Amino acid sequence: MSRILFRSILLDILRNFALTTTVLVAVIAFGAAIRPIIQSLLGPNELLQYVAMASIPMMQFAIPFAAAFAGTIVYQRLAVDNEVLAMSACGLSYRKVLLPAMVLGVVLFVVMAVLLDVGVPRFWTGMRQLLANDVTKLFVASVEKGESLKIGETQLYADQVRVVEGPHANGAETELLLAGVAAVEIGRDGMPTTEFTAKFATVDVHRRGGSSYLKLALVDAMGFRGGDKALIYMPSVVPEAVDLGRSFRPSPRGMNASELWALWNDPEHYLPVLESRLAFERAFAACVAWNALAEASMDGVVRFEDATSRRAYEVKNARVVPEGLVPLDVSTLLELTEFDRGIATRRTNATSAGLALIASEPGERALFELRVKASDVEDLRGIGAGGRWPGRILNLAQEGSAPHPAMTGSSKTRIAEADAYRARPLSAVGTAPAATLQSERDGLQRELEKTRADVFARCVQRVNQAFSAPLALLLGAVLAVRMRGALPLQIYMFAFIPAIACMLFISGGEQLVRSGSLGLGAVVASTGNLILLTLILYNWRLLAQH
Repeated sequence: MSRILFRSILLDILRNFALTTTVLVAVIAFGAAIRPIIQSLLGPNELLQYVAMASIPMMQFAIPFAAAFAGTIVYQRLAVDNEVLAMSACGLSYRKVLLPAMVLGVVLFVVMAVLLDVGVPRFWTGMRQLLANDVTKLFVASVEKGESLKIGETQLYADQVRVVEGPHANGAETELLLAGVAAVEIGRDGMPTTEFTAKFATVDVHRRGGSSYLKLALVDAMGFRGGDKALIYMPSVVPEAVDLGRSFRPSPRGMNASELWALWNDPEHYLPVLESRLAFERAFAACVAWNALAEASMDGVVRFEDATSRRAYEVKNARVVPEGLVPLDVSTLLELTEFDRGIATRRTNATSAGLALIASEPGERALFELRVKASDVEDLRGIGAGGRWPGRILNLAQEGSAPHPAMTGSSKTRIAEADAYRARPLSAVGTAPAATLQSERDGLQRELEKTRADVFARCVQRVNQAFSAPLALLLGAVLAVRMRGALPLQIYMFAFIPAIACMLFISGGEQLVRSGSLGLGAVVASTGNLILLTLILYNWRLLAQH
């Protein structure tokens, strides 16, 4: 094939491809902006910026169909005008006639690979950040629809909202004044832990370094804590500031190939894995602390050290149970003694004592809270009345206990250590902590498997998506040459439907991989491209025979 003929066909395909891609990308990008528009999250300025950002990720879907359409239109015109017949009569094989489409297909594969690896992750992340940065519109839209806004671990509701633009004296860029407020703090188990209601509240919006920070303050709040069923009144409640950027955790969808490879080899620093690992380590430390305390109390004596002072406490005639400390003999009482710098200062008796684990952080000693109801206090120093025994004593560590190991080593190694520990005979008091440890261990294991599955799913999707564009282009060109008597749209239909099926197979295979079926998912995701390739070879054979 001469260079002039090759260049003419190639440029003709490129013109049709560029025009079709532009139209499809514009339509799909505006379609992606419909939902944020309906939710009142985008203004006129943000809309154009959002559509521009969405254009890059939407190209991964538009390019295969545009390529198939361009190949169909160009080669159908060449076939109808008998130019393909003339080229054949001049001794050109169908391989050479279709060479421009093959070359462009190789180029499209490279373009799709770069687009999927670099462009799509970056602009997809930008789209999410654009919606999140304007938290004012986000919250106003939520209030108008009667929905809640999640700020950190707090679900916030309000009857009315008023926006006061800044800057304000406290540095806030915008201030939201809320009326009829209800706030619910959600625990790790997804259940409410504390509920607040307030007549008024303010939400200050600060922007630093491209991120948005929210500072919530409730005025004249009534709170209810589910743990101890306590109803409390607070003149003001000021939770910690929330960085909205934390809600956009790096995920495989927003990573390039090198970042995916690094995550596959070392998932330990991935934020969801870190959070699961921290919860697992806390549960491990709690289980070890309870069982160590139960084993140390076999002789009826439990000793604690105050981690914040030089005081120590000794409880005699005590036995550790899940509810706390009880006497070894029901006919006797617990004997509690307080020491200051090793010198006994006070003593009291109690029928029982509540004991709760309040901290079990990795790298630190487990801390307990001791709750005692005692009336008669004996002063052992001989300087007067013993005074009142404190009802709650916080930050107590078991005497001689060592800090729980810090988060060192791999999660796989720590899981094996936890399994070996749970295989030991555990005390009755350790039954509940052991069950929690097993639950957190399973959660960490699932998170590790899910992370690897997400990485593999993203790789499978990108590879198959990159191959779909050149295969769709070549299928359209081969069909156009073989079906030269048919209408262009009729020919394109036979290329369009398999291309649609290819996208569905890729999406379905990706979901299967993410659910844990790695092998089956990879096969399903590749099935669409195999269908396109089979159709190309079948039509090529029919073309060669006739």
